[in-house]
Amino acid sequence: MQRCPRARLVLNAQWRDVLNGRCLAIVRAKPGARGVIIVRVESDTLHAASTQVVAE
Repeated sequence: MQRCPRARLVLNAQWRDVLNGRCLAIVRAKPGARGVIIVRVESDTLHAASTQVVAE
């Protein structure tokens, strides 16, 4: 289980799209905030490429 240190988002991801090896995951935080995690698939492993946190 990984966390986003900025907003302390627990990565309970629901995968929405897999395009060109990039996965978009929507994670939920307890305060009702939303986090969009952009990850890339490499060797069947998920690596966080960038993290964007937006308020709901």
